[in-house]
Amino acid sequence: MKKIYFLIALMISFTSYGQDMVITGAFDGPLPGGTPKLVEIYVINDIADLSTFGLGSANNGGGTDGQELTFTGSATAGDFIYAAYEGAGGSANPGSTNAYFGITPDYIDGALSINGDDAIELFSGGAVIDTFGTIDCDPNASGTTCPEWEHTDGWAYRNNSTGPDGSTFVLGSWSFSGPNAVDGCTTNAGCASVFPIGTFTYGGTPCGISLGAATYDCGGEGQIGDNNDAVTINIPYTGVDDTVVVSLTSGGTLGGSDPAVDTDGTISITDLMEGDAWGIEILTGNCTGTSLSGTVPADECDPEPNTCVDISGEDLFESVTVTPNTDMDEWTYSGGTYTMNGYCGGGCVESVETWLILGPLDISSITSDLTLAFTAAESFGDTDLLVNYTTTYPGCPSDATWTTLQTINPLTPDSSPFDVEVDLFAIDASEIFIGIQYVDDGVDGYSGWSLSNVAINAFGDCAVLGQQAPSSCVTCELVLGEDTVTCDDNTENVDTYTATLAFTGGGNDAYQIQTNPMVSNTGDDPSSVASGIMEFQGIPEGTDIIINIVDQGGVCNLERTITSPTCNPPLNCPNPGDIIITEIMYDPDAVGDSVGEFFEVYNATGAAIDMIGWVISDLGSNSFEVEGSVSVAANSYAIFAKNGDSGANGGITADYVFGSGMSLSNSDDEIILSCDGTVIDQVNYGSINGFPDPTGASIEFNAAFLRNNTDNDDGSNWAPATVPYGAGDLGTPGAANTLSNDSFDVDSFKVYPNPNATGILNIATSNNQKLQIAVFDLLGKQVINQTIANNRLNVSQLQGGIYVLKITQGSNTVSKKLIIE
Repeated sequence: MKKIYFLIALMISFTSYGQDMVITGAFDGPLPGGTPKLVEIYVINDIADLSTFGLGSANNGGGTDGQELTFTGSATAGDFIYAAYEGAGGSANPGSTNAYFGITPDYIDGALSINGDDAIELFSGGAVIDTFGTIDCDPNASGTTCPEWEHTDGWAYRNNSTGPDGSTFVLGSWSFSGPNAVDGCTTNAGCASVFPIGTFTYGGTPCGISLGAATYDCGGEGQIGDNNDAVTINIPYTGVDDTVVVSLTSGGTLGGSDPAVDTDGTISITDLMEGDAWGIEILTGNCTGTSLSGTVPADECDPEPNTCVDISGEDLFESVTVTPNTDMDEWTYSGGTYTMNGYCGGGCVESVETWLILGPLDISSITSDLTLAFTAAESFGDTDLLVNYTTTYPGCPSDATWTTLQTINPLTPDSSPFDVEVDLFAIDASEIFIGIQYVDDGVDGYSGWSLSNVAINAFGDCAVLGQQAPSSCVTCELVLGEDTVTCDDNTENVDTYTATLAFTGGGNDAYQIQTNPMVSNTGDDPSSVASGIMEFQGIPEGTDIIINIVDQGGVCNLERTITSPTCNPPLNCPNPGDIIITEIMYDPDAVGDSVGEFFEVYNATGAAIDMIGWVISDLGSNSFEVEGSVSVAANSYAIFAKNGDSGANGGITADYVFGSGMSLSNSDDEIILSCDGTVIDQVNYGSINGFPDPTGASIEFNAAFLRNNTDNDDGSNWAPATVPYGAGDLGTPGAANTLSNDSFDVDSFKVYPNPNATGILNIATSNNQKLQIAVFDLLGKQVINQTIANNRLNVSQLQGGIYVLKITQGSNTVSKKLIIE
């Protein structure tokens, strides 16, 4: 029988689409939430099926994340494809791409949530065909060695007729606006720095041919065995291109159609065997670099086997449970498929062992290949399957001596089915039993498995299935249920607690209960009652209790570890606003985010406040509990840091280290201080809320604006720090903020008109000393620095917006919000 199979993707390296599209632009927007973020793709050749192409981003030099967005539909040469990000959650800004550019993007996807220092990869058939930026290097990191392609709040655009460049970024193929070039802009047409959207042109000649999927031709039915049959590889193509020359990159003989002459033909490679590698490459012309390669499977031409035993239809496995769990999970059969999942509910960690048994199987007459074949699918990835055999089966799997033939692991990360073949021919026995074992202690979770198309196959004489005798296993009937813990007292000292453990299936045997530490069961006894609750008292706080239960016959051997509770005294919570957030460092530059992030809190009362037991979180999944004492003195600060080593974290002295419990986003995020369920303070920072967005500087709350506990919700009351600390980043961790009002009364001067539309700002003070004036925008950039003696400041050069006005007179300094209309 002639056998022709399409190759699976794992066996092919295919780059014939390498010149079909190219990344031509990247834009980091100025609208709320840092939107829109846009990537432009130019289509070089007609593409009938875009589903083989897609995009991925590589953030902060962290390396590839692979393909994250897959295109759909088709495209024509000369088309532009636009993929955008318009924010999410509290920072969502839908329609921002249309508002800024007047276009509707083809795709809006979270994969495009990128900043001006992030890289972009363009994929075809899973391979990278073009790259913008260096995926494993951050141009903003301290000591960076990668090219300076950073374009935060700006854009980058490819030079005409360059690229695609594969996986290597070519800096010279791009033009850049520079950072902050579009700050303050609301439309592309009205911006001083115009993103040249849709202007790229490609002057090259596109490749005139497209290679298709290769097939194998065995020329008829082959022989049983590996690597022993001749194979011809046939590679179809469409189109014609008189500039191309096709060459072999492997052994064999090149033949068939010539794509330089013949339109829509088939290239062939002959004189190859099963197991041989093969490949072609176009060396010259418009299609240079296009290639296709693969390896012929070792058994490609083997004849189809006979089905000796159909285990998914006529003759079925027997399901046998050795160790049941609470849910009594076991292998079940329905419609040709066997399924098993040991998951017994949230928080449930129990041992489970269940088998599929087949036999006796007479293999004495087998003279050629014999296999157990099935299609498997697995989810959750924690439980391997063991395919075993034994020559003697006493009636229960736990009483047999098994030899493992194969361990089945999941082969695909997406739970898709895969085929399994287990060789039985090499077994030196005349009669065997087959057992597929599912066993797990549940510590790392459980897998869900399904097996279908299960059969015993042979190329010659068949194995014969004998009469199966029902299995009989003595199983442990005692089942452990829910456990609980209760503190006996709640003090600052080491308290004791009581643990309980429910059970069912008791009253049918004598059980011995052992615990570590040694405490007695003062509750129900599983030796005498069918169901109940065991109770263990006086366990020291901080010590987990391990409970082991065995029966006289050795069938039951159950163990449960119960975790100690924390028996803290009740929280003494202050009023909302007594502790406020005053400084946030979410994007350090001198050190990495993973070690340099911190935030500062301030005690606005006249008495110390201990934050032990408080929960600090965001609106997402980040959350941690303050487990030790953090006493914040009256009118003083405390620092919560990602890392406690001042030599590694940029020079911060931390009062509390939150580690992996929280990460501060570089875009929009929240910090919420809660005590016993009451929110004491919350700051939702991010550009969408008017907060500044610096790199290498913290953002600081200006205490001059403090009138009540909600004033730090207003982004205009925050400014970038300007004072260096430690390794060189800017901030004042644990000290008064850069723009704080520590020197004289805010009411000792008047600034008018404010808001200001006249271009002249009047500043009245109680004395006639000269005034040193500094004005900062919300990115921390100083835009005015003057000394005035006439109490009048010219602000006509400032664009409309919110600024911080810093006034120094003698040794006194004060800051105030300034609004320019």
